[in-house]
Formats: sequence, C-alpha cells, structure tokens
Amino acid sequence: MKAEKARELFSEYRDGTLSPSLRTALETALGSDTRLSTEYKEFDELLGTLELEGQRSIDAPFDLHERIMARIDRSVLDRKHRQPAGWLSGWRLAFAGGLFVLVVGSTVVSIVSNNAKQAITPMIPVSQESRLSLRAKDGVARIQHGPANIIVDVKDVETGQLVKRFDLRGRSLDSALSNDQDMAVLLDIESGSDSVLIAVPGKLGSASLEGKGTLRDLAKAAADRFREPVAMKVSDAGAPVSWTLNPADPAHSKAVEGHFSFDRMDGLLYLGD
Repeated sequence: MKAEKARELFSEYRDGTLSPSLRTALETALGSDTRLSTEYKEFDELLGTLELEGQRSIDAPFDLHERIMARIDRSVLDRKHRQPAGWLSGWRLAFAGGLFVLVVGSTVVSIVSNNAKQAITPMIPVSQESRLSLRAKDGVARIQHGPANIIVDVKDVETGQLVKRFDLRGRSLDSALSNDQDMAVLLDIESGSDSVLIAVPGKLGSASLEGKGTLRDLAKAAADRFREPVAMKVSDAGAPVSWTLNPADPAHSKAVEGHFSFDRMDGLLYLGD
C-alpha cells in the first residue's frame, strides 16, 4: 500500500471502521514504514487533543480579538520566509487550525452562556462517573465510556491476553471492537469495578445451530451464527448449557439443557441466564 493511500485511511483506522482487508494492509504498511508509523501516531495524538479540548469550558480573555489578529499577522509573515512544507507539516497546520477554531468556538459559547441567566445549568451535563456501556450498529460493537481518569482494558477471555488498553485521562471513549480471527472470540472489557463480556464474530465462523458447552461457548456460537456481537448478562458464564439456535430469530432459540434467553438493546444482542 502506498503512503498516500495509507494516510487517507488514518481516520477510518482510528475509528475501527475499516474492512479487515484494508486494516491488514494498512497495518502492514505502518509496520514496514517508520515514517508513516510516526505520522499516524502524531495524527492519533492530535485527534486526542482535539477531543479533550472540545470538552473543556474556556473563559475568553478580554483582549482575545487583538491577540488573535496579532497571531494571524505574525503567522502570515513567518510563512512567507519558510520553505514549502511537506505533507505532514501542512496536515499539522490544518489540525492546529481545527483546534484553534474549536477552542474559539467553545469560548464564544461560554461568552453567550455567561451573558444569559447565571442560574441556567448545561443542557447535557457529563458526569465524571459515567459508566462503561456497549452499543452496536451494522453488526459492529463499540465500547463507550464518559470522560473519566480511568483505564479500560480489553482482554481475550480464553488466553487472558491483553488485546487493547485505553488510558482515558479525562477523555470520552468510543471505539469499535474488531476480530481478525476466523472464529468468534470472547472479550472481557474491564473499567474500574465494571466488567462486561462480549463475543465478537470471526471473519469466517459459521457455527452449527445445535451445540453443547458453557454459556461462554453459546455466546461465541451465536456471534458466529448470527454474524453479530453478543454481550453477556449472566451470573455464571461457565454454567453448562446445550442449545438449538433459531436461524431466523435468536430470541426463539431454545435451551435443551440449562437456561438462557436472547434479547436486544441499543442494537446489541444480549445473552442472559
């Protein structure tokens, strides 16, 4: 994959919306091109800064307009004496401009709000204790968490291996879950005292309609059979069960031994006991 094409995919790769084939090709390019890998890291850091700044409330200095104009005048003068910048420098400038607009926009909102009644509270308050949640759209599950100074770990239940770690540092989390393996994997998402189990379908997996094992095995079989992620809301994921899945509607699947039920919420298929 050429570097120019790889750069066009940075945003979708960060959001987790790339197809498996493009994601693999991009990761190969990042692994073989140190310069390209550095560019992606800087891209990721700048977007993280933009997201963080967008959550802050900023009071406008009294001389904001004069300082902005002075900075613009100086920037124009400096650029006249510089050599033409490369792609990455122009990209940094564009994002810095985006950050500047975002900060100024937040300031304007703050000014307007302060001129209104002081007793009015924000329409959508964001709690620092927002809990971990899952959503799904078009068969793709996403981890979501409100702004918090917390670590969110994603682990493979079978191997105990850490798949991904998110260090929020006061930022919100909204990240897609993906699985490059052929068969479904069961992931344990840990956030402080919260823990959520979710089976993510594999690329080729297509489980049979009948099976026997634990509720964990059932979740993975359903994920592969119905080609969608399956979250678990059970007291004991290791409880024995045998099943017959309904190919038309998971909710009509039957327990031959043990007990389970399927339900939908926020676009996600849930397995309960």
